[in-house]
Parts: sequence; structure tokens; C-alpha cells
Amino acid sequence: MTHINVLDPGASPLDYYGYELRRLREAAGLSQKQLGEILNYTGSLIGQIETARKVPTPEFSERADAALG
Repeated sequence: MTHINVLDPGASPLDYYGYELRRLREAAGLSQKQLGEILNYTGSLIGQIETARKVPTPEFSERADAALG
């Protein structure tokens, strides 16, 4: 069973970013691995950004925006 870290999007900008990334990814019907493949990153990095453990780079943000709208 996968443990899902629930973020409070109001806690910090990084938490908000992770919350929105997860929301948009799930709305698109993609797994972390699938989104990672589309963006040319690992699924692990997607998970770390979604749980506010890594800060997304501007390049990551541009790719995610292009893929998820």
C-alpha cells in the first residue's frame, strides 16, 4: 500500500506547488512514473516535489506546465 503524504496547500508556497502538481497529475490520470517519463525526470523526483521534499527548478515547472496545462 502506498502512503500518501497529505499537504496543507496553505502552509507554504512549496506545499502549494506540490499539492497542485499532484492534483493536476491525478486529474490527467497519470502516475508519478508516467508524468516523470513525459517530463524526462524520474517518478521519484515527481513524488519528492509533490511532497515538498524537493524544490522544482524553473525548467521542471516549464515542462510540467506544458504537459499538464
